[in-house]
Amino acid sequence: MQPKFKRWRLIGLLLSIAIPGLIACGEVAQQATLTTGEPAVPYIEPAFGEKLASGQALFGQYCANCHGQSGEGMGPFPALNDGMHAYSHPDWELISLIRDGKNSMPAFGSQLSEDEIITIIARVKAWWGPGKLSEQRQLCLISPGPTPTLMR
Repeated sequence: MQPKFKRWRLIGLLLSIAIPGLIACGEVAQQATLTTGEPAVPYIEPAFGEKLASGQALFGQYCANCHGQSGEGMGPFPALNDGMHAYSHPDWELISLIRDGKNSMPAFGSQLSEDEIITIIARVKAWWGPGKLSEQRQLCLISPGPTPTLMR
């Protein structure tokens, strides 16, 4: 009977440490949203329906020249529909890459709103399977990125 009691005490101790930590993280995220007036984007869901269609239209206009109409990649430009390039970045980093550019990736921040950028990312995610989505979601959770005011 004694070992079982110790196990429950250990579980109780771990929960008493973990639950306040999780609550504090949520309060920090909510505080960031309230003080900046901009919602933090913790994870962008894959597009479907109308969002998929508008995301495909935006992708076709702004991205397909380099990444291909189906995201297959062209020449030195990486595939976004498969492979590790796109899903190895958390969402805040994808937003930043599209908005600000990097290396041979041009900046689209002056041409696209943040909602349009998010719609493009949601479209790209619709190409990924459950395994890639799960891996990328984990990245978003462990690497939440800068606060919204620092992203601009």
